[in-house]
Amino acid sequence: ELEIILFLRLIMTISSLLSAAPPGQLDNLVKELSSLQISLTEDEIENIKLKSSIPDDNISDHPLAKALEKELKSYGEEHYVSPEGYKFSIEPTESDQNILKVKTHAEKIDENNYYAGSWRGEWTIKIQSEYDAQLEGSVHIHVYCHENCNVQMETIKTFKEKNLEQKCDLAESIKNQISSFESDIQVELNELYRSLDDKLKVLRRVLPVMRTRMDWNILSHRLAKKLKESA
Repeated sequence: ELEIILFLRLIMTISSLLSAAPPGQLDNLVKELSSLQISLTEDEIENIKLKSSIPDDNISDHPLAKALEKELKSYGEEHYVSPEGYKFSIEPTESDQNILKVKTHAEKIDENNYYAGSWRGEWTIKIQSEYDAQLEGSVHIHVYCHENCNVQMETIKTFKEKNLEQKCDLAESIKNQISSFESDIQVELNELYRSLDDKLKVLRRVLPVMRTRMDWNILSHRLAKKLKESA
């Protein structure tokens, strides 16, 4: 019984590790785990991939979906650095054809420069009429840098339901509101980056407590000498 519990915990740990894999690194991580003789079934791996999968360009026959397809396509070409890495899907829920689920995914993988990033959006559109709707959703950002390091930044921001302003047709109004939401999180991230340098300086002392610079080369030689003498 203990072995079964330990095995289940191991599977949960591996699943959690794979679910948090940086953009473009999931397959590499699966290979590394396989080399350690740790493996998951194909179904388990597929379930993990589905959680962070790129939308498959499914567009519903719903009239609003067709109009929104054009708006989101132009939005991706205008706002994303790598338009070829931008995908989206628009589909109604099974329970209500007047609720559309929109998934957007943009990513850029640059192994030559050791970085990758993805920007995923999930939006729910509740259609009230031909002219009215509510929009809510979330944005999930994951950035990975691995040049002589392993640094990741991951953030998720949720946006509460908002009534769409009818200054234009409904599809354009939805696109504009998504753009507004995503601009908000971009501004927040820019402010974070500007303040990050000062925050890091607070955590790191330029000088030790004795107010003199430490000659680390001499210190390491002395330490090596003492270890050799005590051996």
